Amino acid sequence: PFHPVPDLWHSLPTCPETPNLVALDDPHRSPPTRLTYRQARDAASRLSRCLASHGIRPGHRVALFAESSARWVVADAAILAAGAADAVRGARAPPEELAYIAEHAACVALVVEDAETLKAVVQTVGENVRQNLRVIIVLHGVCKGAATHAPCPVLDYEDALARGAALRAEEEEAETFPVDASR
Repeated sequence: PFHPVPDLWHSLPTCPETPNLVALDDPHRSPPTRLTYRQARDAASRLSRCLASHGIRPGHRVALFAESSARWVVADAAILAAGAADAVRGARAPPEELAYIAEHAACVALVVEDAETLKAVVQTVGENVRQNLRVIIVLHGVCKGAATHAPCPVLDYEDALARGAALRAEEEEAETFPVDASR
């Protein structure tokens, strides 16, 4: 039977044979990345929570403008897990092409390769996209300087994962200690 892609990511780490097997090996990045199925699922879950905390909902579209990497796979899984659709194009495409995709897909978030891609896209997209953007996530490198041109919050990958982990901890705490609204 057919299953949605996010469901497959969630089922893999629960199979006794797969949780600790290497799912993603990215030796060409610095530092090299190697994630097990459990780690990849956990990262995708945290990133999905971060996207949702910025208002990304089922039916929304998120631009994924990056080159192939382990982080790209995690971001793709996270976007789908949030219920959104991704508009995918490599970061090396001309900024005008990336802006065209973001505008015509009515993207409400961007996940970009690096600060250079962020700056190029943000300077090129039309005002309608700029007004609707809820968050931008930069997969590789630090985005401090490039964030000044952005119309919404900009998070680097590690910060987005940390935000997702904090949200998960809050959810787990709320389940453990439910608030009694009748008091």
